[in-house]
Amino acid sequence: MVYLEEQSAYLQQLQQSGLAPLLSEILHTPTAVHSLETHDANTVAVNLIICVKTNNKTDAELILNQFSKRKITRESHWIYDNFIIFAIVCTVHKFDLQALWIKEAINLTYSNANDTDKRIKDTFRNLLNGNYSSKGDYHQISLVYQFIAKEERPNETRLNEMYVELWESPFPFADDNFLNVVSLKAIEIAFGKKAMLSPHQFELMNSFVPVFKQRAERISMVASWVLITVITVWSFYLLWLLYNKPEAYPLFSKVLFFILSISGFGVSILWGLKKGLSAFIFTTIKKTFGYPKEN
Repeated sequence: MVYLEEQSAYLQQLQQSGLAPLLSEILHTPTAVHSLETHDANTVAVNLIICVKTNNKTDAELILNQFSKRKITRESHWIYDNFIIFAIVCTVHKFDLQALWIKEAINLTYSNANDTDKRIKDTFRNLLNGNYSSKGDYHQISLVYQFIAKEERPNETRLNEMYVELWESPFPFADDNFLNVVSLKAIEIAFGKKAMLSPHQFELMNSFVPVFKQRAERISMVASWVLITVITVWSFYLLWLLYNKPEAYPLFSKVLFFILSISGFGVSILWGLKKGLSAFIFTTIKKTFGYPKEN
């Protein structure tokens, strides 16, 4: 689960590393004024994301035509930066531009990548091929592209699988800043698509539900204990009345009193009902307060 404090601290640390403009364009709606500058790869990534968000194919082509002239080697630092590769992949696929050179850049770093990075690169390849819902990819990357490019083709099954996987995983989700950032945005998108609670509301609910259940269970246990105690005392009182009326119930009253009181059999029966009574009270409390059924 992603706690807001952890998310805020994590993003604040990333923004101090020079990723602030790119994070702003990926995570938020404001779009800055872009430029055609291609000397700095990080600036190129920001400008390309802006072009994708504003559907500006002309400037996107100008930027990529210039940037793609760079010779791609293993020493090119930008080919290892998933933020930059993501921006380029989004642009190439959105505007149906020539993709061979960026595929070569992805292939050049694939063999030495760790498992997480290989899966990210596989997702980039699928995205370039127009495959938004491949089983083996990180669906959050495809989802964020679709959102940014306004080409949304929601896959309910993949969306649900991604949401459950991310929400149940500890944060950070991976040892990769790009994947963590995209995953945070994907959770936000999923909330919107499924008309879910906001992350803050979900966190409040996630804190409330366990407390509600614990207190409802405690109340149920106490209530069942009190009810069984009252029933036991009342039963013994009735038996005592019967026992003290031998003229009305001579032999029957004595046998019944022995079985249900002195032998302890009756007490054990009554207290054996406590667990079932507690469960019934717990269910009643949940229904009374509108708690949804759990599968």
